[in-house]
Amino acid sequence: MHISDPDFYSEIYHLKAHRTHRDKFYNLEILGPGLAFTTNHEVHARRRAPLAPYFSMQSIQVLVPRITSLVHQMNQHLRDAVAAGTVIHANHLFTAFAMDVIAEYSLGEEGTTGSLKRPNFGKWWYDLTQKQVQMNAFFRHFPLVARAMISLPDALAVKAMPALENFIWWQANLRAQVKAVLETNEKGNVPSTPTVIHALAASKLPPSDKTVVRLAAEANLLLGAGAETTAATISRTTYHILANPDVLKRLQEELVAAMPVAHEMPSLSKLNQLPYLNAVIEEGLRTALPVLSRSPRVFQNHALKYKDWVIPPGVSLTILQCSLFHTIPYSLSSLSPYTFSLTYPW
Repeated sequence: MHISDPDFYSEIYHLKAHRTHRDKFYNLEILGPGLAFTTNHEVHARRRAPLAPYFSMQSIQVLVPRITSLVHQMNQHLRDAVAAGTVIHANHLFTAFAMDVIAEYSLGEEGTTGSLKRPNFGKWWYDLTQKQVQMNAFFRHFPLVARAMISLPDALAVKAMPALENFIWWQANLRAQVKAVLETNEKGNVPSTPTVIHALAASKLPPSDKTVVRLAAEANLLLGAGAETTAATISRTTYHILANPDVLKRLQEELVAAMPVAHEMPSLSKLNQLPYLNAVIEEGLRTALPVLSRSPRVFQNHALKYKDWVIPPGVSLTILQCSLFHTIPYSLSSLSPYTFSLTYPW
């Protein structure tokens, strides 16, 4: 059931008020034991709990030096492109940045992809993600095919569906890295700043939730959700800043005042105090919509009431997201990757 009323959002996506499961059709439970594909309420809550502290502001503060270093790398690529008069594919550049941040945070220095140092930046991950999304749509409607493909040895799966080759390579790579993390933990050589996967491996989760396959699925979720969605949001926000000269000018003025030394990054606390920058970020998050898909919930014991209708337990329920598009200043066709040139204000 779809409800075309954004005001009803909090009734469906509540904060632990009721026991709700995720819809198995949309969540693709058959694809693995990662958090994104976990449909049961209790299991999802159990698996999510150890992850929550790693995405708090306090934890992000630990990442600031590494993020700052990667921002400088990204800015240098932009300056080089300006000097050479060349065009950079925004999604590829921002995917590389986001991927390098989340990969190192999840798996450590050994797990970083070094995408910002590649000739095409994050194109490899961007292309892989696009193919994976297409396969997910197919598997959603043909789950038996998905089960059959998953049960095949890797070599046979690639022969049956060549589009899976890079996906299978990536999964094997993740399993190898997770195995190394588990071996490191067993030897007691835990890094001074534990990564997310190190922490999950050392957590109080049951052994069934700390296998190589399970943690590799979690790493895949972290990298997939952390890179592609972040890159899409930054790309679309940047496009709209550049497409609106008044916004660009006002944002530049605020940033130049906060950065008296060119290319010297202010602290995160100082950036948090810039009102117009934060307004632009909030608006970017509002309009970017990096995930254009439904995420239905199934209330197990609770009946919802919407106007004159009573929705009994067991109904798969979501907000009709298309009803939100009237707030967005571009059409669906413009959600394709953006390219742009950039001129620095300094």
